[in-house]
Amino acid sequence: MNNNSEKLAKKLREIDRKQKSIIFTEYLLKIMDKSDFEILDFNFSDSFIENSEQYPENKYERDLFKQINLEHKFEVQNSIKNFTEKIEQNFAFIYSYNYNFGLIKLSSDNIINNWENLLNFDGDEIIIYNPKNGNFIMIELTEGFMINHLEKKIIQFYELTFSEK
Repeated sequence: MNNNSEKLAKKLREIDRKQKSIIFTEYLLKIMDKSDFEILDFNFSDSFIENSEQYPENKYERDLFKQINLEHKFEVQNSIKNFTEKIEQNFAFIYSYNYNFGLIKLSSDNIINNWENLLNFDGDEIIIYNPKNGNFIMIELTEGFMINHLEKKIIQFYELTFSEK
Protein backbone atom coordinates (compact mmCIF):
# COMPACT_ATOMS: atom_id res chain seq x y z
CA MET A 1 0.00 0.00 0.00
CA ASN A 2 2.81 2.41 0.87
CA ASN A 3 4.42 1.73 -2.52
CA ASN A 4 1.16 2.62 -4.31
CA SER A 5 0.89 5.84 -2.29
CA GLU A 6 4.42 6.81 -3.30
CA LYS A 7 3.67 6.07 -6.96
CA LEU A 8 0.49 8.14 -6.80
CA ALA A 9 2.29 11.05 -5.11
CA LYS A 10 5.02 10.92 -7.75
CA LYS A 11 2.46 10.88 -10.58
CA LEU A 12 0.54 13.80 -9.05
CA ARG A 13 3.77 15.80 -8.70
CA GLU A 14 4.59 15.10 -12.35
CA ILE A 15 1.13 16.29 -13.45
CA ASP A 16 1.46 19.43 -11.30
CA ARG A 17 4.87 20.20 -12.76
CA LYS A 18 3.62 19.81 -16.33
CA GLN A 19 0.65 22.10 -15.64
CA LYS A 20 2.87 24.77 -14.07
CA SER A 21 5.33 24.43 -16.95
CA ILE A 22 2.54 25.01 -19.47
CA ILE A 23 1.24 28.07 -17.61
CA PHE A 24 4.74 29.55 -17.33
CA THR A 25 5.47 28.82 -20.99
CA GLU A 26 2.27 30.59 -22.03
CA TYR A 27 3.36 33.62 -20.04
CA LEU A 28 6.88 33.60 -21.49
CA LEU A 29 5.42 33.53 -25.00
CA LYS A 30 3.65 36.81 -24.22
CA ILE A 31 6.92 38.60 -23.42
CA MET A 32 9.45 36.84 -25.69
CA ASP A 33 9.83 34.48 -28.64
CA LYS A 34 9.86 30.71 -28.21
CA SER A 35 13.48 30.68 -29.41
CA ASP A 36 14.45 32.93 -26.45
CA PHE A 37 13.88 30.33 -23.73
CA GLU A 38 14.03 26.62 -23.02
CA ILE A 39 12.17 24.69 -20.35
CA LEU A 40 14.75 22.23 -19.08
CA ASP A 41 14.13 18.57 -18.36
CA PHE A 42 12.63 17.95 -14.90
CA ASN A 43 15.27 15.35 -13.98
CA PHE A 44 18.09 17.67 -15.03
CA SER A 45 16.47 20.52 -13.09
CA ASP A 46 16.13 18.44 -9.93
CA SER A 47 19.71 17.24 -10.12
CA PHE A 48 21.09 20.72 -10.84
CA ILE A 49 19.18 22.35 -7.97
CA GLU A 50 20.14 19.58 -5.56
CA ASN A 51 23.83 20.02 -6.42
CA SER A 52 23.74 23.83 -6.47
CA GLU A 53 24.81 26.23 -3.80
CA GLN A 54 22.31 26.05 -0.93
CA TYR A 55 20.53 28.97 0.71
CA PRO A 56 23.08 30.67 2.96
CA GLU A 57 22.82 30.38 6.72
CA ASN A 58 22.86 33.65 8.67
CA LYS A 59 22.64 35.74 5.50
CA TYR A 60 22.00 38.94 7.45
CA GLU A 61 24.97 38.52 9.76
CA ARG A 62 27.20 37.55 6.84
CA ASP A 63 26.01 40.38 4.57
CA LEU A 64 24.77 38.06 1.81
CA PHE A 65 21.71 40.18 1.08
CA LYS A 66 20.64 43.54 -0.25
CA GLN A 67 17.33 45.31 0.37
CA ILE A 68 16.17 47.74 -2.28
CA ASN A 69 13.21 50.14 -2.39
CA LEU A 70 10.70 49.38 -5.14
CA GLU A 71 11.46 52.74 -6.77
CA HIS A 72 15.09 51.71 -7.31
CA LYS A 73 14.58 48.89 -9.82
CA PHE A 74 17.76 49.87 -11.61
CA GLU A 75 19.72 48.69 -8.54
CA VAL A 76 18.16 45.24 -8.86
CA GLN A 77 18.89 45.24 -12.58
CA ASN A 78 22.52 46.27 -11.94
CA SER A 79 22.95 43.47 -9.39
CA ILE A 80 21.58 40.98 -11.92
CA LYS A 81 23.85 42.39 -14.61
CA ASN A 82 26.90 42.11 -12.31
CA PHE A 83 25.95 38.51 -11.54
CA THR A 84 25.42 37.49 -15.18
CA GLU A 85 28.66 39.18 -16.30
CA LYS A 86 30.56 36.67 -14.15
CA ILE A 87 28.97 33.75 -16.01
CA GLU A 88 31.12 32.34 -18.82
CA GLN A 89 28.13 31.38 -20.93
CA ASN A 90 25.68 33.95 -22.24
CA PHE A 91 22.79 32.30 -20.41
CA ALA A 92 21.62 31.35 -16.96
CA PHE A 93 18.92 29.20 -15.39
CA ILE A 94 15.82 30.68 -13.76
CA TYR A 95 13.79 29.01 -11.04
CA SER A 96 10.34 30.29 -10.10
CA TYR A 97 9.27 29.81 -6.50
CA ASN A 98 5.52 29.57 -7.13
CA TYR A 99 5.84 27.76 -10.46
CA ASN A 100 8.32 25.28 -9.06
CA PHE A 101 8.35 22.87 -12.00
CA GLY A 102 12.06 23.14 -12.77
CA LEU A 103 14.52 25.39 -14.56
CA ILE A 104 14.23 27.73 -17.52
CA LYS A 105 17.25 28.55 -19.67
CA LEU A 106 17.34 32.21 -20.70
CA SER A 107 19.97 34.44 -22.23
CA SER A 108 21.58 36.89 -19.85
CA ASP A 109 20.09 39.80 -21.82
CA ASN A 110 16.58 38.35 -21.51
CA ILE A 111 17.06 37.93 -17.78
CA ILE A 112 18.32 41.49 -17.35
CA ASN A 113 15.46 42.88 -19.47
CA ASN A 114 12.67 40.70 -18.06
CA TRP A 115 13.53 40.06 -14.39
CA GLU A 116 10.69 42.29 -13.20
CA ASN A 117 8.13 40.58 -15.47
CA LEU A 118 9.27 37.16 -14.26
CA LEU A 119 9.18 38.20 -10.61
CA ASN A 120 5.76 39.82 -10.91
CA PHE A 121 4.35 36.77 -12.69
CA ASP A 122 5.70 34.50 -9.95
CA GLY A 123 4.43 36.86 -7.27
CA ASP A 124 7.11 35.97 -4.73
CA GLU A 125 10.67 35.15 -5.80
CA ILE A 126 12.88 33.94 -8.59
CA ILE A 127 16.37 32.48 -8.46
CA ILE A 128 18.97 33.04 -11.17
CA TYR A 129 21.57 30.26 -11.27
CA ASN A 130 25.01 30.23 -12.81
CA PRO A 131 24.79 27.08 -14.99
CA LYS A 132 28.44 26.23 -14.48
CA ASN A 133 28.75 26.21 -10.69
CA GLY A 134 25.26 26.58 -9.19
CA ASN A 135 25.91 29.95 -7.56
CA PHE A 136 22.81 32.10 -7.47
CA ILE A 137 21.14 35.38 -6.82
CA MET A 138 17.59 35.27 -5.47
CA ILE A 139 15.25 38.19 -6.04
CA GLU A 140 12.28 38.36 -3.72
CA LEU A 141 9.39 40.78 -3.62
CA THR A 142 8.73 41.01 0.10
CA GLU A 143 7.04 43.08 2.74
CA GLY A 144 8.34 43.95 6.18
CA PHE A 145 10.77 46.23 7.94
CA MET A 146 13.84 47.14 5.94
CA ILE A 147 17.11 46.83 7.83
CA ASN A 148 18.73 50.25 8.42
CA HIS A 149 15.75 52.03 6.86
CA LEU A 150 14.98 55.44 8.36
CA GLU A 151 11.23 54.88 8.58
CA LYS A 152 10.28 52.05 10.90
CA LYS A 153 7.13 50.89 9.13
CA ILE A 154 6.17 47.87 7.09
CA ILE A 155 6.84 48.47 3.40
CA GLN A 156 7.17 46.40 0.26
CA PHE A 157 10.70 46.07 -1.16
CA TYR A 158 13.04 43.82 -3.12
CA GLU A 159 15.38 41.58 -1.18
CA LEU A 160 18.31 40.01 -2.98
CA THR A 161 20.05 37.00 -1.48
CA PHE A 162 23.43 35.91 -2.75
CA SER A 163 24.92 32.43 -2.61
CA GLU A 164 27.98 32.06 -0.46
CA LYS A 165 30.52 31.90 -3.28
